[in-house]
Amino acid sequence: MISSVVRLLSVGLLLAGCRGAAREAEAAGGGPPGRYALGAIGEARLPITGVGALIPGEGMSVRGGRLELRPDGRMAAHLDLLWTDSGTVSVARGAVGRWERRGEVVLLDYRWCVTARCADSTAARDTARVTAAGLAVPELLGLGPRMLGSGRPLGFHRLP
Repeated sequence: MISSVVRLLSVGLLLAGCRGAAREAEAAGGGPPGRYALGAIGEARLPITGVGALIPGEGMSVRGGRLELRPDGRMAAHLDLLWTDSGTVSVARGAVGRWERRGEVVLLDYRWCVTARCADSTAARDTARVTAAGLAVPELLGLGPRMLGSGRPLGFHRLP
């Protein structure tokens, strides 16, 4: 009987140590919470110009972005875009909302808008996959396959 109790206590301590090691790995840069910067779309590094352009020199340019996942479950995001047609217009998109981690997936539930006119906002639910470098996000603030013309994920790397 005593050996069974000792065995159960040993297994409990081992499992507690494994959970602690997982938390330490996450704190060292393996996932949320934290601050992230957009560094690539698929394999292409930022800035990316002429996305969706029918005429060379026109289209959308992705200049950068930030994503912050706070320890209390709140999130904030920001994307910097340029639209070029007969002229160039700088467009910033912003979002606030909540996030939750489920295994290797981060669920994002937020409202986003073009920050210059934030009276009208759009509700969105997106997911991110935790990677060794940070997060791979298929779509964020409306920037995804429809706008990019491909299924390449937005690659956010964790900031120190």
